[in-house]
Amino acid sequence: MINNDNTTALQESKLKLELEAAKAYKIQAERDMRELKGKYNKALKDLKDTDKKINLALKAQMKKETLSPLQEYSRLQRNSLHTVGLGAMGNKTSFALAGITILLGITAIIGRVE
Repeated sequence: MINNDNTTALQESKLKLELEAAKAYKIQAERDMRELKGKYNKALKDLKDTDKKINLALKAQMKKETLSPLQEYSRLQRNSLHTVGLGAMGNKTSFALAGITILLGITAIIGRVE
């Protein structure tokens, strides 16, 4: 009888230890699951951001490809003016400079003819 009680107590103690270990594993598994879910959500967000960037790049490329030759020339002129530092020039200033250029050209032609 005593041997049987000791065996039962020993088995009960062993089962309690296994139950505690199982609870600890469950808690750890839940922590790991939350961590993985967070990583998954972050990766999903990064994927959506990357998709947005790719779509914007494709739209920009398509927009760039649909420019007519005149629009492309105008864009190159604007970029050149910005590079030189004259990008903020308004229409009045632009027409004034064009007028001065034309007058200088006419003056040069008149000076050659005489």
